[in-house]
Amino acid sequence: MREKLTFANVMSSVAVFLALGGTALAVKANTVGSRQIKDNSIKGRDVADGKLKGKALKSGTIGAREVDESAFDLEYFVKSGSDDSSCNPTSTAFVNCGTVTLSPQEPSKALLVAGGGQHGTAGASGTCKFRANGADLVPDDGSVSVGDPSTGRTALRTNGMGLTAVTAVGPELVTFDLVCNETSDDVSFDTSFSALAIGGTAG
Repeated sequence: MREKLTFANVMSSVAVFLALGGTALAVKANTVGSRQIKDNSIKGRDVADGKLKGKALKSGTIGAREVDESAFDLEYFVKSGSDDSSCNPTSTAFVNCGTVTLSPQEPSKALLVAGGGQHGTAGASGTCKFRANGADLVPDDGSVSVGDPSTGRTALRTNGMGLTAVTAVGPELVTFDLVCNETSDDVSFDTSFSALAIGGTAG
């Protein structure tokens, strides 16, 4: 005859099950909030990659000690180049006095800086300006006259020249040229030309 199921039998079976298998706690999804978490109990390994966003962090809680600078690859965002050259234009036609080629991988702002000296006979003068992919970058405001006799500077001594420009560039190859000409007498230039493109800054 089969033994009847009693309360004692059920409880003894449950006791054996718990002793052999342990206990398990089931928690319903999204029921544990910040109030249920003990301070300093969550570690980096407990957070899935990509789940913790900047807005979840208190301002000022991330410092230099928490940032691994070697993890940042700025090559994608920053492109730069420079060229030291000389040129001797013989007419009002512009000749190349320096070239820098950049290949930004995203829309960027490029800063162009050129400097150098102008040499020649007394009263010699010329004009320098930037070009991007063969076209004048800023046709009017982007040019500067050096050694202009009307300013009182002459080529009896070396005259310095300086030229800067900022322009937006897209994610493609761009060639910047520094070009100069001769507007009076015999003039030549020694130039230093640099360009820096920083990604994500083009508006």
